[in-house]
Formats: sequence, structure tokens, C-alpha cells
Amino acid sequence: MNPRFSLCDAHRHLAPEEGGEGDAGGASGGGGGNGGSGTAGEVVNAVSEADWDAVAALAADAPERVIPAFGIHPWRAGGTAAGWERRLREILARFPSAAVGEIGLDRSRRTTGAGGAGGGGDAAAAVFARQREVLRVQLALAREMNRVAVLHCVAAAGALESALRETPPARPFLLHGFNGSVEQARVFAKLGARFSFSADFFAGTRRNPAKRRALVASIAPDRLLVETDAAGAFAAAEARHAALFAGYTAAASARGEPLEAFAARVAENFRALFRHA
Repeated sequence: MNPRFSLCDAHRHLAPEEGGEGDAGGASGGGGGNGGSGTAGEVVNAVSEADWDAVAALAADAPERVIPAFGIHPWRAGGTAAGWERRLREILARFPSAAVGEIGLDRSRRTTGAGGAGGGGDAAAAVFARQREVLRVQLALAREMNRVAVLHCVAAAGALESALRETPPARPFLLHGFNGSVEQARVFAKLGARFSFSADFFAGTRRNPAKRRALVASIAPDRLLVETDAAGAFAAAEARHAALFAGYTAAASARGEPLEAFAARVAENFRALFRHA
């Protein structure tokens, strides 16, 4: 598969062979390593401090292609070491084009152990409170350093909206793999959101495929990007590129647009968000 146009991956993670933890991505059809896999640009996200050096090495090796994102994922908010805020500031200062990510909020069973958004209990409340504090610090740093924030949000749209209103971003931000409602997307768009989706988002095994297609169709053309969310599900670069192409194809179909024209506009959106000085 060799499309006649360039593809940009707005959100992926390190593969295990690149030094990553390998379990923070949701990819069912993407892989991490083996170079650029034919992408014109890709944002490689850390999930914890343990990833930062490996992400930095990739960006140093291919600065024309790799945009690094350094941060603490909500799944890792409880495992930060003393001084992490200072070290995050330092590594961002080393990479002026770097984003702050992947950061955000997650109230799913995986993180709270309480059955998701409706769950309760002191332990779940403490986990979520820690996520909110870590997010607050990182949003403030992104604002201070004029960086793009790459955000994760699962069952926490209201809390994320509140955090963004408390610390308004200085630049547009990316809300990756968003699975909320059209109405919630409109709220986030007014706050500066851009949105990225992967092929997995459209998979037939997912719930409410019509709702998902309607969500993507509702996004303004200049706010839409495509991702793999890959974290090493496939080691071969060709597999990740195929997953990225599938994401472009599915998103263009959801919007009823010709694939090549859609890809050209997504490339413009990618440059506007991540390459803008």
C-alpha cells in the first residue's frame, strides 16, 4: 500500500523496542518501531518519566519527522517521583517544538477500580484527585511555555472541561481518540480543541459505530487529524503505516470526502498545530 500522498500520525507511543512501556496506546492495528514507516510527521508521546529519554532520542535522530511529547499519562499519575515537575520543564526546554503529552483524565475501571465514571469510594476518589493535580501542573506548564497539550479523556469530560477553563491553554490542544458526544466536542472546540481519531475508533466491534461516524463528521474541517495510537501492537513499520492509512480512509468515508483531498487538509492541520513556532 503506497498512497500518492503523505500521511501524518498525530498520536502514537513508543514501541517496546524503542524503550517504551508499550501498554498506554489503544492500537489494535498499529506498531511502534522501525523508523518513520513512511509518515511525513508523527507525534510520539511519553506516558511516564521512564519514557522521556527514549522519546527524546527519537526526536533527536529524526527532527524533521518526529515531534516529541513529554508528560505524565493519567494512568501513571500515581507513580511520579519527587521533582518530576522540574525535570519535565527541563526536557521541554531542550526541545522547543515538543508538546506536553500524553496528559489528561481517566475515570474508567482501569484507573479507579470503581466501575468507571459512576464508581465511588475513597480509593477511587483519591486516584482521580491525583490525576487532576498532575494534570493541573502540566496544563500550567504548557500554558507558561506556549506548548501544545495532547490530552486523553475517558469518562471525565466534565472534569476536563473544568480543568481547561481553570487553566486556559495558550495554544490549541489535541484531544486524541475522543469518544464523547457531538455536544461535548463542540464545547471542547470552543476551548481550542483539535481532534484525532484512529482506524480502531471506527472498528465494527466498537459500540455505536453510527454515533462515532456522526461525531467525526461533525468536527470542523480545520480541527481534524488522524492517529494510530500505536504502542507496539505490531513491530513492523509497514503495519503501522497500514493502520494509519486505514484511519485516513475511515475518517474520510465518515465525512463523505475524497481521500486524497482529505489527507491534504489533515496534513495542513498537522502542520498548523505542531509545526507552528
